Formats: sequence, structure tokens, C-alpha cells
Amino acid sequence: VEDDPNMTFKVIKASGVGALQEWSAPQGKGKIEFKEVYPPHKINYTLSMEGYPNYYANFALTPAGDGYTKVTWTMEGIVEGKLLGGIVAYSLKKFIGRSFNKGLQNIAKIVEKANGNGKK
Repeated sequence: VEDDPNMTFKVIKASGVGALQEWSAPQGKGKIEFKEVYPPHKINYTLSMEGYPNYYANFALTPAGDGYTKVTWTMEGIVEGKLLGGIVAYSLKKFIGRSFNKGLQNIAKIVEKANGNGKK
């Protein structure tokens, strides 16, 4: 939303297996759906975007000591074409990664404020 004020979101289901969020923007539509949830360690999900094949991704959460949590994000999928596929894959990683990093930073701020102690 911060990158595109014209983007709209709709939460179909908020949590657990089958959690679903859809979005729409002038550039296209997409959705994220949770496929497997292993609280508090891992979430596996699919990322679907109009005009692209599905991507499979996950967030893994591991304790990092001193009250911190390490979040590892992975994503895989097929992007066809040697040259064009590489360009598309790089662009997706850059765009999606930037959005996810902003989201994680926002979550960290909320958690730090709620805890009142700066711990993440």
C-alpha cells in the first residue's frame, strides 16, 4: 500500500490454513494463501499474481536470542526463458522483497511498542 496508494486489499480469511488475502492494483491482481501453518515456527504459502505462474514460499521463524526472532523468507517458482526469465525473477525478488521487508519492519515497530522494551 505504501508503494502504490491505488492498491486495494481484501482479507478473505485472516489466519490458519486457508488464510487468504487478495489485492488489486493498476498493474494487476494477486493473492497469498496459507497452505501449511506450523505455529510458531513456519508458514508455507502460495503467491499468485495475474499473468505469472504460482510461486511457493515460506516464512521460517527461529529464536535469535535476547528476545529477538530471526525471520527467513524463501520463495521458489518457475520463470520461463533464459534472459527474460532472469530479468523477471530479479524484478520480482526486488519488488516483493522490498514490500515484505517494509511489512516486517512495521510488524517489528508494533511489537516493540506493545512490549515497551524494544525487544522484537
